[in-house]
Amino acid sequence: MFKLFGNTFRLYNEAGELTYYVKQKAFRLREDLPVYTSDGEIYLRIKARAILDSSGHFDFLAENGSRKVGSAKRNVLKSMFIDDWDLFDSEDHLVGKLQECKGALTWVRKFFRWIPQTFEVTLEGIVIGTVRQRLNLFQSVYEISFGNPKHHEIAIAIAVLVVAIESKYD
Repeated sequence: MFKLFGNTFRLYNEAGELTYYVKQKAFRLREDLPVYTSDGEIYLRIKARAILDSSGHFDFLAENGSRKVGSAKRNVLKSMFIDDWDLFDSEDHLVGKLQECKGALTWVRKFFRWIPQTFEVTLEGIVIGTVRQRLNLFQSVYEISFGNPKHHEIAIAIAVLVVAIESKYD
């Protein structure tokens, strides 16, 4: 409803404390999503590589844009059937996937957006995390779970991609 004016996303830890937030500006030709800590400092940036890029290639930048930690590229043709992203390391080597879990409701969800979806994140062939949408008719609520804290920056970037970017394509 409020996409006309932009979106704000908040990420909370298990204790319910605000840890990060994102302010997505409306009417951007080239997406640039700063992820702020609860103190208002920029923790991470997610930037589109091109203007109005239908393939959706986004870089994950830390330290106020000076260090690339990875990137993700949407697989457009596959995503017509099941949401699918390739994940790359800081030197653009393919290292993993962000993929919607297959199931009977995958196709139905393309027409009825309120049906929750679940994503699995794999790096180097190992499932390292999940992103699960919870059923909530009033707002988007996701549960993000990553087993290893060394993937923290990637986990935050993927959570923002799922919430901010993926919803644009559906």
